Amino acid sequence: MKNLLLSITIVLSTVSFSQIHYIETSGGVNISTIYNSSPFNNTSPIYRGSFSFGYTYKFSNKLTLGTNIAYAQSGFKDQIIFTDVLGNDLGVNDVFTLYLTEYISIPLKIGIETGSDKMTFSGSIGIVPAFNVGARIKYPYR
Repeated sequence: MKNLLLSITIVLSTVSFSQIHYIETSGGVNISTIYNSSPFNNTSPIYRGSFSFGYTYKFSNKLTLGTNIAYAQSGFKDQIIFTDVLGNDLGVNDVFTLYLTEYISIPLKIGIETGSDKMTFSGSIGIVPAFNVGARIKYPYR
């Protein structure tokens, strides 16, 4: 009888435990560039991936507390224009310089959830400390 009661207690606590702890993953594409920034006049965007792993704890019926660890890359491409001695364009249009930065961020957020069993609305607000883990320039980049 003791073993049965202990087993039922463990199963029920595991079920209730899973209702307040959330583990999440996400990924996507970052599209980044700069505009109107001298001396970069011929910039174009770069497309890089991003991903994150997160944990959220629901500490009341409506309030949540969460954190993530996220990795993202951003930057831009700058077209290099080749000219002769007189400044005439030589027609080479496929050479770029790539400016790339990599970040790890750890957002800390508090959120609110509301709704019914069929539909839930949620939102969160917080701070996002980010750490630059790499910055580099690639030349030539095609």
